[in-house]
Amino acid sequence: FRQPSTNIPDEIISLTGIDSSMVAGAIIDEKSLNAFVEDSDFIIAHNAAFDRKFVERLWEIFKRKPWICSLKDINWREEGLSSATLSSILNFYEFFTDGAHRAIEDCYMLLAILTQRLPTSGEMVIKKLLSEVSKMTYRIYAENSPFEMKDVLKKRGYYWSNGTGGLPKAWWKDFNEADRNAELKFLKAEVYKREVDIICKEISPLDRYSIRA
Repeated sequence: FRQPSTNIPDEIISLTGIDSSMVAGAIIDEKSLNAFVEDSDFIIAHNAAFDRKFVERLWEIFKRKPWICSLKDINWREEGLSSATLSSILNFYEFFTDGAHRAIEDCYMLLAILTQRLPTSGEMVIKKLLSEVSKMTYRIYAENSPFEMKDVLKKRGYYWSNGTGGLPKAWWKDFNEADRNAELKFLKAEVYKREVDIICKEISPLDRYSIRA
C-alpha cells in the first residue's frame, strides 16, 4: 500500500476493495524495495509497457533490469487462445481466484501461469519468456502512410503517435527480428504501394517497454 496524492476514486474502490483509509500514511520503503529488486536478473509483468513506465518514475532501480512481457512476448492467439488477458489465460488453465483485483493477487496468478505448458507449442511458459529476454525489439513507424490505410494499420495492431516527446507523428508497432523484414515488405507493397524509406528504431532489451523507448 502507498498513499496516493488524491482520494481513491469510487470505481477503483469497487475494483480492488481498497479505500483511502486503508492506505492513509502508507509508504513503500525504498531501501527494502531496492534490496529485493537488486537480486533479480529480469522482471516479468503482464502488460509490462504499463507497469515498467509506472515504477520507473518512482524508483531508479527498475531502469537497470531487462523486462519481459507475458502479454506481448507470447503470441497467445497462435497458441489457441482468443484473448491474452490475465483472467482469460487463468480460465484456460482452470485457475480461479476470489475475484480480488490487487497487485499481490496478480503476481500469484502470473506465477501460476509461468509453470504451465503452452497449449499448441507445448513449451513451458517461463521457458518461452526467457528466450525473449536478450532479444532486440524493432519499432516500425509508418510515417506519412496514406490516410485511407489507417484501418488496415489499426487492424494489424499499430498504435498512433501524435508526435509529442520528439517521436515521429505516425502509426507504430514493435516487432521481433524474425518478423521485422516481413512487415517492412508488407508496408511497402500493401500500404505505401511503392519503395519508401521506413523508420525502424532498434530497442535494446534494457530499454524495451521503458519510458526511454
